[in-house]
Amino acid sequence: MKITRLLEEPERVVLQSSAAPVQIEVRRVNGEWKLDASPIIEFRKKAASAR
Repeated sequence: MKITRLLEEPERVVLQSSAAPVQIEVRRVNGEWKLDASPIIEFRKKAASAR
C-alpha cells in the first residue's frame, strides 16, 4: 500500500492511499492529529445504497 501526501500545511495534511478510494484529511487539534472520517463514511453509504 502506498500513501501520498497531496497537501501539506502546518495544521492540515491531505493523504491519498492506494487502498482507499477517497482522500483522507488529517488536522491538528489541540496538538493531536485527528482524522476526518466523513468522506469515508459517505463513500461507504453510497456504495451500500448502490447494491
